[in-house]
Amino acid sequence: MEGVSFWHFAVSCYGRQGVETACLTLQDDHQLNVMLVLYCLWAGIYRGELTSENLKDLNGLVTDWDSHVVAPLRAVRRWLKHFPDERDTGIEAFRLTIRDNELRGEELLARQLEHHLTSNGEPVGNADWEAACRQNLNRYARLHNLQTEGATDDLFSTLIQAAGITAAL
Repeated sequence: MEGVSFWHFAVSCYGRQGVETACLTLQDDHQLNVMLVLYCLWAGIYRGELTSENLKDLNGLVTDWDSHVVAPLRAVRRWLKHFPDERDTGIEAFRLTIRDNELRGEELLARQLEHHLTSNGEPVGNADWEAACRQNLNRYARLHNLQTEGATDDLFSTLIQAAGITAAL
């Protein structure tokens, strides 16, 4: 599989059936970062397995970025979604601007994550990319003390299947 930018992969994969739901469940119920979940898939396909130490470092980067950039924007956007704009005072347009900035923050994070991979050697691809994706997701989940049986494993399977379809295009 030929390489593709992480941001392009993340946006395309997120749009696949079941991925948004799986990612938001992992984010909201288990505190896993959506971008790092997608990164685990992308890296598994184009590089192979990430080490636990690698994921620990990336988790620190993602946690800092999210808490200072993305999460505050998300909180304001979600709050404004329920704020009545009965007189069309511009609140909805403002909320959409915040959404666009939230997405821009995610894109900048994607670039940082991709740089991490490319600065640690050339992507080598992986004949058993599915196993690498699952191992990356399992290692990331373990950082958050998340058991990967049952429902979580089903979510991971949905993500891995979608990642394969995304990478094949």
